[in-house]
Amino acid sequence: MIVKRLFILVLLGPAFAVQAYELTTHAVVTRAAFNRSVLQTGVALQDLGIDSTIANPFGDSYFDVFGNQVVQRNNNVYEQRVIEGDLGLGSHDLQAWLMRGAIREDDNPIFNTESTTPGDLDSFATPPGNYFRPWSHFYDPVLDRALTVTIPPGITIPPGLIGAQKAPNWAIGTSDAFTQPNGANKNRANHFTWFDAREAMYRALTGRRSSDGNNIVPGATGTGSGGSVTDPQGLRNAYWATTFRALGDIVHLVQDMAQPQHTRNEPHGGDRFDGTPGLLGHKSAYERYVDLRATRGSLANPGGTGTQASALNLDGYPIPAFSNYLSYFTTRQPGVDILSRKGLADYSNRGFFSAAKNLGQGEYDNPSNDAGTYTFSDVTAQYFVIDPTGRVSIQNVGVRMLLGSVTDSLNPAQSVQAVPLTAFGLWDQSLQNEGQKLSYTLNMSNYDAMADRLIPRAVAYSAGLINFFFRGKIDIVPDPKNPGSHRIKNLGTEPMAGKFALYYDAADGTRIPVPDANGNPLVWDSRVILADNSGVLGPNSDMPVTGFIPPTTPAPKRVGEYMLVFAGDMGEEKADAASGVVGAVAAKHIEVTAGGLYLAAVDTNNNYVGLRVDKNGTKVLSAADFDPLGSIVIGQTFPQIQFIIRGDAHTHKQVAFAPTVNGWSYQTLAFGRPRNFFLGFQSGYVRNAPTSAFTEVQGRPWTAKSPDPAIGTFQFFFTTNTSGQTFLNFTRQFIDSSGTARTTSGQVSLPSSTDLAFYLSFGGDQLPVSEDGLHVGEFPISTTTVTGDPATQNFQKVTNKQYHELLITLSATPTAQLNPLISFTDTAAITTTYFKGFQISQTATAHTTVRHFIGYFNGDKQVYTDTGDFNSSESANTSGNGGCQTMGFVNFQETMVNTYQFLDGSLSGTTAFDCSAGLLRFVSGKAVSAALTQHASDAIYQSPTFSTNFRDIEIGDITGGLYIADASPLGEVFFAAPDLSVVIHEPLPGGMPKVVIPPNIVRLLAALWL
Repeated sequence: MIVKRLFILVLLGPAFAVQAYELTTHAVVTRAAFNRSVLQTGVALQDLGIDSTIANPFGDSYFDVFGNQVVQRNNNVYEQRVIEGDLGLGSHDLQAWLMRGAIREDDNPIFNTESTTPGDLDSFATPPGNYFRPWSHFYDPVLDRALTVTIPPGITIPPGLIGAQKAPNWAIGTSDAFTQPNGANKNRANHFTWFDAREAMYRALTGRRSSDGNNIVPGATGTGSGGSVTDPQGLRNAYWATTFRALGDIVHLVQDMAQPQHTRNEPHGGDRFDGTPGLLGHKSAYERYVDLRATRGSLANPGGTGTQASALNLDGYPIPAFSNYLSYFTTRQPGVDILSRKGLADYSNRGFFSAAKNLGQGEYDNPSNDAGTYTFSDVTAQYFVIDPTGRVSIQNVGVRMLLGSVTDSLNPAQSVQAVPLTAFGLWDQSLQNEGQKLSYTLNMSNYDAMADRLIPRAVAYSAGLINFFFRGKIDIVPDPKNPGSHRIKNLGTEPMAGKFALYYDAADGTRIPVPDANGNPLVWDSRVILADNSGVLGPNSDMPVTGFIPPTTPAPKRVGEYMLVFAGDMGEEKADAASGVVGAVAAKHIEVTAGGLYLAAVDTNNNYVGLRVDKNGTKVLSAADFDPLGSIVIGQTFPQIQFIIRGDAHTHKQVAFAPTVNGWSYQTLAFGRPRNFFLGFQSGYVRNAPTSAFTEVQGRPWTAKSPDPAIGTFQFFFTTNTSGQTFLNFTRQFIDSSGTARTTSGQVSLPSSTDLAFYLSFGGDQLPVSEDGLHVGEFPISTTTVTGDPATQNFQKVTNKQYHELLITLSATPTAQLNPLISFTDTAAITTTYFKGFQISQTATAHTTVRHFIGYFNGDKQVYTDTGDFNSSESANTSGNGGCQTMGFVNFQETMVNTYQFLDGSLSGTTAFDCSAGLLRFVSGKAVSAALTQHASDAIYQSPTFSTNFRDIEIGDITGGLYIADASPLGEVFFAAPDLSVVIHEPLPGGMPKVVIPPNIVRLLAALWL
C-alpha cells in the first residue's frame, strides 16, 4: 500500500500553494483562448467601438449588478498578483479583464486571502453573505446533476455552501439550462452570468438599461454606493469591463468541464489518508500538477534544483462552434448516449478517470471498468509527492499502466488510442492473487495524458464560447435604389428578430439615440418592418429602413460617428422581458474613416522624426511604433546623415472599401514603397489579417483571397530577370484535404509583351491594384500603321493604342492574362512641299491621348487623360525679310495644347515656340505634373514661370519646386512645401483633426496616407 500512501499525500498539500497555482492555470488558458478568438483580430472590437491598441481601454472599475442595485468594484491586488506577477501582463488590457473573471470565479470565503477587503466578494448573494462559488463548478453529464456529497459529522459547513447548482445553470444564470435556456433565475446569487454579461454589453453600447431605457448615470441605477465613476463615458467603460469580467467567469466554468473531477461528481479534496471525506475546497493533485506545468515550476524540494515541469500544450484543437451556449458544456439530450455527445463535460467524463472515481470505483460506464479491455504496459512511473510540511519530491514507482482509447465525437480525427488512463503497482498483483481488490492510482504519466488532451480543448471551447458571445455582425448602408434611405444587414449566420437603434455621442460622452422625424428615438423593429416574414431578418440578408437627419442638438462629439445596436432574438438566443433577459446583442460602430497620415520630418538637430496623424491627433512616433517612411528618406549616412525628399512615397495602394451611412469607409490592405537606391532594395507592406498590423515584405506586394479555403489566400509581387522577362511571384496559404494549414510559394511567367516588360520595369505612374487583387496594372499596347512616303516626309501615321491590365485567376498555380480596358487612336501627319528639289514648306500635326492612373477613391478607380494637339508650320525664306528663322526657314510656328480631363472638369496648357530663345516654352494655362485625387482642383501643375503650383499657391521660387503630398482613399488631401512654408491638410469632418507640426520640426520629407 506504499503507492497509495504516496498518492494520497499529494492531496494533503498546503492550501496556499494550490490556490495560487490553480488560478494561474485558468489565467493561462483564458489568455490562450483570447489569442485564438475573434477578439485577437481586432475587427470584432472595432465593430463594438473598442480601441484594442489602448493599454487601458476601460479604466480601473467594473460593476456588480443585482436587479436595480449596482456596486462599483475595482481592480484588486488579488488578481493582479496572478496577471502581473505570475504572467507579467498588464492588469487593465482586454485579455486581463477576461483573466480577472476567470480568477475571481473561484472566490470563496475560505481560501480567498482578500475576503476581508471591502467590496471584494459578492455581497448580494441569496441568502446574504459571501458565496462559495466553486461549489457550483461541477456538472455530471451522465446523471445530469450538480455536485452531491455527504458532509461528514463534525465538519462545519462554510457560508455559502447551500444549494450547489449545475455549472451550466450557474454560468448562464438560469434555473434550468435545458428547459429554460433563455429565462433568468431572478434570485440567482451569481451576478457574472451570461445574462449579466449581455446586459452589461447592452449598457456599454447604449448607456441605458434594457429594462426601462433609463440612462446608467449614477442615481438612475439606484447605486447609492458612492462610486467614483460618474461621467457617462466612464460608466459605459465600466460596463465594458463588467462584460469582459463576466465572460471570464463563464469561460472559467467551461474550462472546469475539462477537469474530470468536475464532471464525475468528485470534490477536489478526494479522500483523506484514513479514507474519510476531506474538507471541501479547491485542492486537487491533478490541478496542482497542471499548475506546475502552466508556470514551468520545479518538481523539487523548495529552494533546491530539480526537474522543471514541461510546458502546457495549449493549441492543436479546432475551435468548436455550437448554436447555443449550453452545448459548450454538454449536448445531452434524451436518447443520446454519452459516447455521441460533443460537449466538453461529455468528453472529459467519458474519456478519463479521476482520483476517487477510478477504474471499478465509480458509477460510470466510461472509461471501461473492465480491466480486460485495456492494453497493459509495465513501466516506471513518476509520482510527485507533497508531504504535510510542504516538501515536494518525485518518486519513481514500478507500475502496470492500462492503455485505452479516448474517442472524440465532435472531431473523430482527434480520437486517440493507447492513452495511459490509469495504473496499479506491480507488487499489488500479490493482493489480487490473494483475492483482494486492486488499488488503481493516477500518476504523472496519466496526468500528462489528461492534460495534453483536455487543456487544448479547454482553450478551444473557451475560444468558441467567446466567439459565440460576439458572433452577431450587423451593418447599415445606403439603399442604392432609394436615395436617402438605408438598409440594415444581418451579416451573421443566424436569423435575427428584434430592435435596431442608432446612437451618437454628445460632447460630454453621453450616448444619445438618434431622433426620428418626430424627435423620438429612432428604432427599426424587424418584427414590424418584416411582419410578412414573421418579423425575421434572415442570415446574410438585409431589410429597408428609413433614413435619418444627422443630429445637431446636442452637438455630436464627432461628426458622422454612430453606434448601431441590435437587441433581441438571434438563433437560439432569445430575449425574455419577463425575467429581465435582453437576449442577443450585436453592434456596428460607424465613423468617418480617419486612417493614418504618416509624415517623415527632420528636427533642429538634423535627426529624423516620424509623425502620425489619426483621430487621436498628432503623435511623434517612438522606435516601437510602426513607421513606413523612415527607411526611404534616409540617404547618405557618412560623414553625416543626409535625407531624401520624396514627393510620392508609395508605388501603389491596395484598398478595401465599404459603403456606410457617411459615404465610405476603407482599409489599406497593402502598399509599396519607392526603391531607396542607397539601401539597394524595394519593399512594401501587407496587412496581417489576424492582427490588422502591417508586415514588411519584398517587392511591390498585394494580396488576393479565394472564397475556397482549399485555394486559399495569396501574396503577390513582380520580378524581372536580366533578359527582360517578367514574372508573377506568389506565396499561397491554404487548407489541404486533411484540414491542415499549409504555405507554398511559386513563380509564373507573365504574357510575353515588350510593352508590359517596359511598364513593369520603368513605368512611372502608380501601379493600379484592385480591392480583390485580381486586376493589376494599366499600360498601352500599340500598333502603328504608316501610309505615304516617309522618305520625302509626306506621310500619315495612325497608332491604335489599347490599354490593358493583368487579370489574375486564382488556383493552386495562379495565372495572369492581358485584359483590354479602353482604346485610343493617336494620329500624326507631315506634309512637305518642294521646289526644284528643295524643301520650301512643311506642316506637321499630331494628336495623342495618354491615360494616367491616380488611385482608387471611394470604391472607384480614377484616372485623368492628357490629350495633346500639336501643330507646326514653316516655309523657306524667299522674301529676304528675315522673321522667325530656324534652320534656314522663316515663318516658323509651333504650338502644343494639352488638355487634362478629370472627373469633374478639365485644365489646359499651351506651349509655343519662342523664336528669340530658339526653343519651346510654356506660355499659358496649367501643365499638370501630378494629380492627388480625381478632382481637377487637386492637380499639381506648372505655371508659365515654370514654378510648381497647387491650389494657385506657387512654391517654386521658395523650395525649388519640391513638394510632399498624398491623398487618402476618401479623397482627403495633404500637400506641403518641405520647408513648411506651405502646409495644406484637409481631413473630412469627423475624421482626424488637422496636423499639428511640433515646433522643433524644420523640414518635411515625405507623406503617406494609409
